[in-house]
This record gives sequence, C-alpha cells and structure tokens, in this order.
Amino acid sequence: MFARNHKKWLFLALLFSALFIGTCWSWHFVQVEQEYRIESLKRISQTFFEEHLRFRRWVSERGGIYIKKTPENPTNPFLTQLLGRSPDVETKDGVVLTLRNPATVLREIFQLEGSQNGMEYRLVSEHPVNPQNLWRDAFEKDGLAQFVENGNKPIFAMQERSGKQFFRYLAPFVVEKNCLGCHGNSGYKVGDIRGGISISGPVSSVFAHSNVVTPHSYSFLGAAVLLLVVFLGIYAFVIMGQRTLYAAREHAEKASQAKSFFVFGLSHDLRTPLTGILGGVDLMRLSGSLNAAQEECLNVMEASAEYMSRIVGNSLEVARIETGTIELRPAPFLVSDLMEKIVSMFSAQAKPGVLEFHSCMDSSCVGQLLGDEARIMQILSNMLGNAFKFTSSGSVKLSAQGQAVANGEIVLCFRVEDTGTGIPQDKLASIFDPFVTFGNSVQANASGNGLGLAIARGLAKLMCGDITVKSEPGKGSTFVTTVRVARVS
Repeated sequence: MFARNHKKWLFLALLFSALFIGTCWSWHFVQVEQEYRIESLKRISQTFFEEHLRFRRWVSERGGIYIKKTPENPTNPFLTQLLGRSPDVETKDGVVLTLRNPATVLREIFQLEGSQNGMEYRLVSEHPVNPQNLWRDAFEKDGLAQFVENGNKPIFAMQERSGKQFFRYLAPFVVEKNCLGCHGNSGYKVGDIRGGISISGPVSSVFAHSNVVTPHSYSFLGAAVLLLVVFLGIYAFVIMGQRTLYAAREHAEKASQAKSFFVFGLSHDLRTPLTGILGGVDLMRLSGSLNAAQEECLNVMEASAEYMSRIVGNSLEVARIETGTIELRPAPFLVSDLMEKIVSMFSAQAKPGVLEFHSCMDSSCVGQLLGDEARIMQILSNMLGNAFKFTSSGSVKLSAQGQAVANGEIVLCFRVEDTGTGIPQDKLASIFDPFVTFGNSVQANASGNGLGLAIARGLAKLMCGDITVKSEPGKGSTFVTTVRVARVS
C-alpha cells in the first residue's frame, strides 16, 4: 500500500512539474513573440522612414517638381513665403505650372499611402512653416524634445485605442544641403534637427501590408507543448487509475475465489463427519437400550449436527451464488400452487387470537408461468421464517401480484409484512450481507447464522429481481421480493 501511494505521489509531483515547465515555456514563447513583433514594427517603420527620406532627397536635389496648376492643385502659399516670390511659371504654350516643394510632395504621398494601408504619415515640427506640420499630441512633442538627448535615435511606443494595439514611431528629420535652397533664409544649418517624420497605425494593419512573418508558431508551439503535457498527464493519470482499479479488482476477485474455494472445500470436508454423526445417532436409537439421560444426549447431538449441517449447506449456497456456479431450473408452475404450499408450511406457526397468518394473490398472477419454483419457495420460506421468528403477536401477511413487461415476461412481486419488533435503521443497510445477524439487538431468543437473507437476495438477483426492506422498530417490517418469470403461452 505504501509503495502504491509513494508511486502515486511521485507521479503527481512529476505531472505538476511538467505542467509548470510547460506553462513557463508557453509564457516564454509568448514573450518572445511579443518582443519579435515590436522589433519587426521598428524595422518596418525604419524602412518606411528611409523610403520617404530617399524620395524627399530626390525631390530636393531637383529643386522640387512643377505640376500643372488646377483648382485641385493650387499654388502653395507657404512656398511663396519661403521663396519670396511666386512659385508659378507659365510655359510657351500658356500652361501655368506651380512648384511643389519636397515637403508638399511628401505630404501628398503620405496621404495617398495612408488611404491604402490604413497608416498615418506626417511631417512634424515644433516651428513649422505650414501649421499642419505642428505636433498633435504628447508623443510627438516629447519625441521632438528627446531627439537631441537620445543621440538622434528614433522614438517608439505602443498605445491602445478602442481595444486595438497601435504603434507610434518618430524619426528625426535632419537638415541636408539640398534643404537650404528653400530654408536658407530661415536660419537652417546642415545637421540641424528641424522636425521628424511620424508614422503610426494599428499593428494588425502593419503586418497585413508587409512581408514580415511574425512568429505565431512560437506561441502555437508553446500552447501545443502545454496541451500535450496536460493531455499526457491526464492520460497517464487515467491509465494509472485504471491499472490501480484493475489490480484492486483482480486482487478482490482472487480473494473472493480463494474464499469460495475454501468454503467449497470446508463444506465438503464437514459434510462427511456430520453425516457420520447423524448416522451414528440413528444406529444408537435403533438399539432400543437407551435410558432417558442417553436419549436426551442423543437429541442434543442430533440437533447440533443438523444445525451445523444447515450452516455448511448455507455457506456452500452463498459460495455458489458468489462464484456464479449455481444453476436455475425453470419449469412451468402456478403461483396459486406455490402460495398453497408456502401457506401450509407456516400455518402451524400461527396462533389464533395471538398471531394471525394471512395470504392473498392478485388476479394478475393467474396462469401458468415458467420459472424456478423451488428457488422462489426457498426465498419466501426465508422471508416468512424471519417474520414468524421476530413476531410474537399481531399478524404476518403474504401477498403476491404480477406486472407484465416486455417479451411476454412478468415480474412477480411477493410482499411479506409483519407486526414484529422491527429492525433498527442503522442495521437495514447490512442485513443482506453474509454472516451479519441482528437478532441479539432485537430479540434475545432469535438465532441464525446470518446467511438466509444473503442467499435469498442472491437468488432473487439471479432471477433478474431483488429484495428490499422497510422497517420501523416496534412496528414491524415489510420485505418485498421481485423475480422475473416468463408466461407460458
């Protein structure tokens, strides 16, 4: 027992250890994925920034781009302020062109890209020429202020909006030589940080419009490992439980078989000497030369031997029921004949005016049935024997009724009611166990070996029935026996 418990606790310790390791592993994979996603967002943002910066540099190296002036593409008033002249020119053909400086071109490209991928790109500055480029929130304002302190490193942050994860990225915009063509009069110097490019958007949108593969397999692998550990642990625990139950059942079956074989052997060994004792008693009586003392001694010997013989027979019957070696012998019978035989057997124990014996049979039991009449009589004899044993006055009643079921069968219900001493409630659960008696607690002169009820219930179950009992001390008991028989067509 200690070894089994030791193995069980060891297994549970290993299981919980595996669950802990699996949980930590899964959590680690989740953390790895989160870090990877952040690094991927930074790389993607840096890529966007560099692409836009190259395009701005290309435009600035060419002094800007002239496009046809239309109501949709009007003159940039801020460019007029920067240049100190009109940015518009007219061709020989009379077409008016207006200059688009790098900042304006980049802003229009930002708007086009943002409408396609759901992201937002902005030029940000603390002192912009165009008010649209002024910082909008604390992230942009603080980021511009931190560029110098952080060595011109980009600023990155994660924010939550309406239940969604958004990333923010702000990279410094450094003045180059080409920028001085427009901003030379504004105090710009090469290498100054005059603003930045702000990139932001939902995380899901970024990965949906990029070719970066996030390591979802990490979290999936962690979850799979955890589920596998849990599954294997539960499976092993169930297998161990099944093996334990199987071993316990096998041990119980072997113990039951050993007990049954012991009872079989002991019963047969005891029957031979008991038969010899009873035979010797009969021979001594036949001699005819016995005095009163010797006759009394023989009577004691005969009664003791017969009692022991009944114990041996009952023990053998219980063993046969437990091992399933007992056989039923069904044959046609009438319930009316069975009731008549039982009543005739116990009528002598009734005492008119003191202890009445009544019997009745329902019309549903009429007709020839197929069953083991002898075994049914054995059950009822036991029930009535106990009823008369524990009832000194009042009445004992035997009734029978039937209930038709499927396949042409009928369930016979025999009810034995008495007004005897009754059975204590704490004894009802164990009265059908072998070798359990309750006579001493109920009636001093009641005797028995505790096998009668066990045999009766075992026989009833062999006939697809059962025996139940209701009892109240001082008011009597009611035993209900059911057996299933077939109706003879």
